[in-house]
Amino acid sequence: MTDGFRIWEKWDHPVTVDHMIAMNCGRRFWNADPAKIEANYGKVLTGLCQEICSFINDGRCLIISGPSFSGKTAAAVILGKHVFRYGGSAYIIRPNDLLEAKETGKEIEDGCDVWGYCERIDLLILDDVGSPDTVGRFGEQHVENMVRRRYNKMLSTVVTTPLAPVKFSELYPSVWSMLMNAGSLLLVSGQDWTKGDSDGNGS
Repeated sequence: MTDGFRIWEKWDHPVTVDHMIAMNCGRRFWNADPAKIEANYGKVLTGLCQEICSFINDGRCLIISGPSFSGKTAAAVILGKHVFRYGGSAYIIRPNDLLEAKETGKEIEDGCDVWGYCERIDLLILDDVGSPDTVGRFGEQHVENMVRRRYNKMLSTVVTTPLAPVKFSELYPSVWSMLMNAGSLLLVSGQDWTKGDSDGNGS
């Protein structure tokens, strides 16, 4: 990082398989492409990608809300890919895995624990927050703690959720307030991308 900027427009490196693995991204989403995402929010996503350097350097955040298989995870992964393009780092993790990492001290590699890594990565994607199979109140507190630590450091966080905005704000009031104060809300369509699509643009 130089002069307070974490990523630079002049870098623009190609995204490789190693980047996708480093992001902890499932193979299904490696080919996620904004051009294949429904036009009503694909244009918004493309705009965010074009502003990704200022998005990261300003510590902006985003909540992506929509039904299951509507493209939430794909949209978040696309943002992560653009962070890598400009020399930054990104990581995607579900609440259950975040809780496990906190409880077990799980490491990404020797000497680098997952929880600590999530605290300092340029872009953290908390995926599927509030889905029926995620943890209860204890895990929700860990989500809040992680978001708060990153918010205080002006680090960007993207949360995907199947919950409607009103429901999410009720279950995660502090997380909602922090993310909306530092960013915006993206509502995705109800189209089921698992039907006839194998290019990683669903979820």
